[in-house]
Amino acid sequence: MPEVKQIMLNHSITLIKMESKGGFDPGMEISRKTVFAAVLSAVRSEYYLAAQAGKKADIVFKIHAAEYGDENRAEHEGKRYLIDREYAKPRGEFLELVCSDLSGRT
Repeated sequence: MPEVKQIMLNHSITLIKMESKGGFDPGMEISRKTVFAAVLSAVRSEYYLAAQAGKKADIVFKIHAAEYGDENRAEHEGKRYLIDREYAKPRGEFLELVCSDLSGRT
């Protein structure tokens, strides 16, 4: 029998949906909700994929897929992140959010 991996969602993150009118408009916050998450390091493959798209993968949050509603920002421990990519394994109950740190950006 295969070993089952236990996932510990022992951090809370806030998912934020921002709406922008385009251009240099930073956008307006539409919604925010707090969910439990596992905090993972961005692995080498995530760095390469992000770099190819001109982005930087700083952190990965794993959450229950049903809790994600196409939010584009996340907050964790006082830092705000841009959600660059969502990754779900087939038939998976979890979703990985690949994020880049928004500190210092305008």
